[in-house]
Amino acid sequence: FQPKFAIDTQQLIGAEVLSRIYDSEGNMMLPSVYIPVLEKTGLISHLDDYVIRHLIDEMREWEEKQLDYPVISVNMSRVDFIEPDFLKKIDEYVEEKKVPKSKLEFELTETTFCENFQLIVEKIEWLRSQGYRISMDDFGTGYNSLDVLGTVSVDVVKFDRAFVLHSLKHPKGIKLLRGLIQMFQNINFEIICEGVETKSEEELVYRCGCNAVQGFLYDKPIRRNDFVEKYL
Repeated sequence: FQPKFAIDTQQLIGAEVLSRIYDSEGNMMLPSVYIPVLEKTGLISHLDDYVIRHLIDEMREWEEKQLDYPVISVNMSRVDFIEPDFLKKIDEYVEEKKVPKSKLEFELTETTFCENFQLIVEKIEWLRSQGYRISMDDFGTGYNSLDVLGTVSVDVVKFDRAFVLHSLKHPKGIKLLRGLIQMFQNINFEIICEGVETKSEEELVYRCGCNAVQGFLYDKPIRRNDFVEKYL
């Protein structure tokens, strides 16, 4: 889990679930190593299903312990929306475990919409109609983000760290970042800036109008037991 925080209150407002794989010698592999392989071989849905179901089990435990936990987000791939009944089975598992759907947020990147656009849009609308939250991840890294956001209903837009850092280096970039944040907030998108690592970065994104951040300034991704003990 990697926590998300509000700048003004310095309080926990959410967390993102991330996967890690360890090899036979106990060395940790980052997602950038194994995710492309799983996507290329068509096995990515197996990982997504595993992570999502373990998250739902974890949330069930929190419910039973009456812990006050925030919205938890989890990444989904394009294949999950193409795979027959993938979303329906996840929804059935959520209902079986009696986990609040409003506490579960699915993160998508714009590459999700590269193929089967209309089908994916319809399934996103279905997820939102069931009470789940949707976020657009890695905004600013591609070329079609604005076009996608003009068509697809999402709750949250996550600004990519590279885009944020590049924008903060130049006066025009800061104006652009401030303008985008204000525009998105005017149409009721929540905004979060990823990869905030220093107090100066935090101050600049806050001055641009973004109050929600995720990054090493607050905490790195930590094991779920550590997350519970530290934050819940």
